[in-house]
Amino acid sequence: MPVLFEGSQEPTLGVEVEFQILDPKSCTAVSKAKQVLERCRQRQIGRVKAEIHQSMIEVDTEISQNVKECRRHLEQRIQQLQGVFNELNLMIGATATHPFHRWVDNEVFPNKRYLYVSEKFQWLAKRVTVYGMHVHVGVPSGDAVLAVMNKSLPYLPHLLALSSNSPYWQGIDTGMSSCRIGIMDSFPYAGIPCRFDSWEEFSLYYNTLKETGAVESMKDFYWHVRPNAEFGTVEFRICDMVPTLKETMALVAFIQNLVVWILDDSAFHEDTVDENRLRHWIAPENHWMAERDGLNAMIISPDGRTRVRLADDIFRVVKLLTPIAKRMGNYDEFIYIREMVRIGTGSDRQRRVYQETESFEQVIKAMNAELLEDAPITSKSTPISSASTDQSHPEPF
Repeated sequence: MPVLFEGSQEPTLGVEVEFQILDPKSCTAVSKAKQVLERCRQRQIGRVKAEIHQSMIEVDTEISQNVKECRRHLEQRIQQLQGVFNELNLMIGATATHPFHRWVDNEVFPNKRYLYVSEKFQWLAKRVTVYGMHVHVGVPSGDAVLAVMNKSLPYLPHLLALSSNSPYWQGIDTGMSSCRIGIMDSFPYAGIPCRFDSWEEFSLYYNTLKETGAVESMKDFYWHVRPNAEFGTVEFRICDMVPTLKETMALVAFIQNLVVWILDDSAFHEDTVDENRLRHWIAPENHWMAERDGLNAMIISPDGRTRVRLADDIFRVVKLLTPIAKRMGNYDEFIYIREMVRIGTGSDRQRRVYQETESFEQVIKAMNAELLEDAPITSKSTPISSASTDQSHPEPF
């Protein structure tokens, strides 16, 4: 029996962002989620939620009709959260991994879902102190979700590279532009989504796994793009959380425009077998290149014949989606993608700060300043440097 999918006729938006809870002096992660949530309850601040570990907190937006409305909701939520953090003498962390936090110090948040995840996935769940941004876009049907899941594959590396904000892990430079995504990809039912030809086929897949106890709900699918039947959305989960609201909303606009473009295209263009096959053949390589090299990645072109620099291909996609952006009224937010390429990613900026200061604490404070000021730490056109893997925190782990 097909899974019920309550679709939306409009590409409405919802955004979730995960943040770190830090001590402002030492910049260490602290298990204060319960205190933050209690203070939010006292202040009647809604849409602030626990995450799997107690040094994490999540905020989300109301259902938004457009990007500008979504920005207003998210800006208000971040301001409210900052007020609570100030009252509790805490600092918001705005990197997608903590540069020197040790995962063995994590404390699981004691609710049913997270205790289940921790018990089921053991080491995988215990180390998953990573911080992402999830974007929901309303779609009309389950088949529309699958069209987006299939056809968005060539563009996921673009989103990953633009958002990459996690070069450091437990005191070392990982050599990755996003080490967060590699940690997430270690889970079963994670990474590049399976290909389904119909919602009926997906329903059979899901029901088989659920009835045999492999999954408890669709939340157990950690794919980069997944269905959310409850909300009637397609959910993009590939992005690292990014430090500034400008970057966040540019990515939200990118995703909304991509979904609208795919569904417009699907209405009159049915993929051939060869198109589908090639798309899935090259997806793992392009994903890996973006994960490692960010905007400098040399990805396989959509026709499978050559390599192109990802930063250059982003400009092609911006041009492709610009008519949609103007139609959706998000052009002002969307066009900031070009500036993101120019100034470099969060990972690039973290590395620049570390190269200048040799201090992970200064890296954390710089990204926190970006969040509060909604501005990257540099507006200069700085060349995007290759990853260096010889940096380490002075304390051995």
